[in-house]
Amino acid sequence: MATLQNFDAEIAKTKQVVQDMRSKIEQSGTVLDTLAQADKKIGDANFDIENARIEDVLKQQKVMEGNIA
Repeated sequence: MATLQNFDAEIAKTKQVVQDMRSKIEQSGTVLDTLAQADKKIGDANFDIENARIEDVLKQQKVMEGNIA
């Protein structure tokens, strides 16, 4: 009977770990969606260079150089 209780405790711990991982995966998905939306803007003719991050400006510059070449 004691081993069955230990087994139930392990199942409960595993369920909690799985739930935590699902939460982290969901958060990662949200971050990736945000990055994907930011990448869509790069290369756009209406790129807002005044309000962009430095990384975005550098990416936009590379896109423009590629288009010129």
